[in-house]
Amino acid sequence: MVVCFALFGALFSSPCGAADEQFSDPEVAVEAGREAIDNWVDYPWYDDATDDVAAIDVKPTTSSNLQLAWLGDVLYWLAWILLAAFIAWMLYVLIRFFLDRERHSANIVRPDAEGATVLSADRVEALPFQLETDEPLSDLLAEAQRRYANGDYDRAIVYLYSFQLMELDKKHVIHLTRGKTNRQYLRETRRNSRLGDLLQRTMVAFEDVFFGKHALSRLRFEACWSDVDDFQSQLRSEGQG
Repeated sequence: MVVCFALFGALFSSPCGAADEQFSDPEVAVEAGREAIDNWVDYPWYDDATDDVAAIDVKPTTSSNLQLAWLGDVLYWLAWILLAAFIAWMLYVLIRFFLDRERHSANIVRPDAEGATVLSADRVEALPFQLETDEPLSDLLAEAQRRYANGDYDRAIVYLYSFQLMELDKKHVIHLTRGKTNRQYLRETRRNSRLGDLLQRTMVAFEDVFFGKHALSRLRFEACWSDVDDFQSQLRSEGQG
């Protein structure tokens, strides 16, 4: 085929007399045709290095290419939708957190029909244990003192620890909620190490009684009771901060 193109090129690149002489010698004709092709524009189907026909790489648009382009568009918009959904969810969580915090703070205490202050039932239920009383409590600290005076140190420590948790939640040092553990509450007091130490002393005594079923001695309860003034002082400093 290249010979044909060479002959064709030689025919149109030489005068008639010269063409007759070239065609009389095939090799001369081929060489003349090659030179003619080289002198013209480059042909994509001709490789002058090998003097042969060159393969042409044709990449037609296929359905697979269209599918890939469509899939890329889908993934692009899906990413934006997921991002918008995530931002909306985060806003919902934050708004709910602050609303619950305000509601819990407002419902720590409420007045009863006679004007006395009574602990809200939902705050009592948020404690990590159940208080064994059918009567509404107006003052957990006063109840702890009453049990202490009667020699019931086991129940006294339960009310003392309940009082501490309620007060810490009221000052937003901890967030009292059902399902949390005592260790979680202790970690939330880290910003005030003294409060954490005071809470831990009462918490360990409470756990020995409430979960370990050990009797609490008077001496050990009084060690916790003696911290009440310091505990309240630390809480006041939290409120001022």
